[in-house]
Amino acid sequence: MGITDNLREQGWEEPIDSSPVEVPPGWYGGKVWDSGGRTYIRTWLNVEKMPTEDDDIESYLEIGYDSGFKGASVHLYVKDEDGRYYHDKVIDKRESNEQTDASCAEKARELMKEY
Repeated sequence: MGITDNLREQGWEEPIDSSPVEVPPGWYGGKVWDSGGRTYIRTWLNVEKMPTEDDDIESYLEIGYDSGFKGASVHLYVKDEDGRYYHDKVIDKRESNEQTDASCAEKARELMKEY
């Protein structure tokens, strides 16, 4: 069984490697990825790529959800004095009535429109 088959068994829907919803201008991403320990999440950023310490970006937002499909949330990441980004806080979240990838993607899109 390949990774895509495994993700489908966990409830993830196509497309796996890109956003399943049309995103508002200024938002990027939407693919499913392993955040560590085989915990899969689908995320979008308000920057074109994950910032590094060399980037002149003080903070960025991430909107996403995990395979529990309970809803989507907005996370703020802030750069510290050493140039590393850390999770500062959850700004907002939307619960999903249906616990599906598609429903959570719609909740994520609603949040993107607001932020």
